[in-house]
Amino acid sequence: MVSGTSEKNSIWVQKHDKGFWVTREQDLFWERVRLDDWEPHTFKIFDIFLDSEHSFIDIGAWIGPTALYGCQIAKHCYAIEPDPVAFCQLKENFVLNPALLAKATLSNLCIADVNGTVTLGNKTSDLGGDSMSSLLFADGPTAWRVPAVTLTQYLQDQGIDDCNFIKMDVEGAEALILPSIAELLNHTRPTLCLSLHAKYFDFPGEVLLPIVEVLEKYEHIYTAQWINVDRNFILDENHLQGCYELICTDLEVDAAGRIVRQR
Repeated sequence: MVSGTSEKNSIWVQKHDKGFWVTREQDLFWERVRLDDWEPHTFKIFDIFLDSEHSFIDIGAWIGPTALYGCQIAKHCYAIEPDPVAFCQLKENFVLNPALLAKATLSNLCIADVNGTVTLGNKTSDLGGDSMSSLLFADGPTAWRVPAVTLTQYLQDQGIDDCNFIKMDVEGAEALILPSIAELLNHTRPTLCLSLHAKYFDFPGEVLLPIVEVLEKYEHIYTAQWINVDRNFILDENHLQGCYELICTDLEVDAAGRIVRQR
């Protein structure tokens, strides 16, 4: 146990063969994680694509479930969270795990399509911190002015040259970010684990088309069930009213989620 922690003020979360301490501020959520009731497929994706020779970037790290897990596999984790309430919890959770904190860089800023300052909002909470903050909700009941950088600028600022995996879960702001990093992704080719939030847009087909054009540069686009899909799947009207995860990669993965061929 980490010095200064106890079961009274922290929770041990065991996932597969990995574990970490977290505060009790989101105890119901962490219980879901422990019971495999929260995105079990996401942890599987991390198991498949992360390795000790490369770093990964967690854009929209929230309070740390994927960052705390992934940094135990990867060389280093760059966890980015713009919501100040969520970031405070993210930092507290990493402080409870000094060995993991040594393998992580935590950034309280927003990845956007511009450098400068942007307005981040939350339309579901008066306090923030619930994973629903987004650039799309600047007119919500809760909003903050936060520093923003492009992903290209962030890579330069941090001196990152070994990233082979990016997780992006930004509550619809992918519509702004992805077209702005098309050239970067095409050049560096990291596997991209993308949460797509089509339901947030009035005309999702129009909004998603530029995203699809970016994703199609990859050799493969998989669903979380390892079904290989194309633009017709993403732009199908049955998928334009929901949220789901896509894995865009140059690696071939079989139906069981095993890498069977490199590019």
